[in-house]
Amino acid sequence: MKACNCSARAVRRAEDEFRLRQGQLPSFAKPLIGLTAVLVTGALTFTFWPASTPETSPTPSPVSSAETRAQEAAIYSAMDLADRSQAQRILKHLSSPDDSLRLAALRYVAKVDPEPYLDQLLPLLDDKSKRIRAAAVQMLARIKPDDSELASQISRRLVAVLVDEERELGERVLAVASLRSHKPKNLVPLTKVLDDPQLSEQVSDLLAKWSGKTIKQAEGETLRAAWERELGAGA
Repeated sequence: MKACNCSARAVRRAEDEFRLRQGQLPSFAKPLIGLTAVLVTGALTFTFWPASTPETSPTPSPVSSAETRAQEAAIYSAMDLADRSQAQRILKHLSSPDDSLRLAALRYVAKVDPEPYLDQLLPLLDDKSKRIRAAAVQMLARIKPDDSELASQISRRLVAVLVDEERELGERVLAVASLRSHKPKNLVPLTKVLDDPQLSEQVSDLLAKWSGKTIKQAEGETLRAAWERELGAGA
């Protein structure tokens, strides 16, 4: 690994995450166990492993693993120190082909100063990595801009994540949590989620908080229909 001004904790974090992504034991595992596993697995793999396993093989890193770990450790070190002077350099990693560098850069920006870089952060809500998508949703809860248009942009994107039935449930739950800090101007789109029993209670609580209304369902009326009636949907 190239030398860098990294904290020991940042270096260990980057190395352990790299090992886990590669299917290896982290640094805190017993060395003999790790050595035995590697030797045995390596011998078996040489003989029996199929030539191609595209569904499980990791995406090749655009740079050497050592260089990737050095860059990742440097980002986490800057994050631990809340070093704003590194922002422009680290921002470039938000578009890195390497998942670990994108995630590290996102975490750095989210902690140090997310608001000025919102345009570069929002695309990560649709990242190919579910870990990065989840981190991006959580990051939006940290941003509470004074600018009303910026605040509306954040709430719209969070609502879009929440109502998207193709999303992981975990991402949608995180969107609900982040929306507690970002009231949407239009509440009606949220009623779509009330058909989902895993999310309906949380969303109904938010609608009651934001609207100041109490719902009374008529006999045979769904929660969604009651809220749409109360909010004047379609009026």
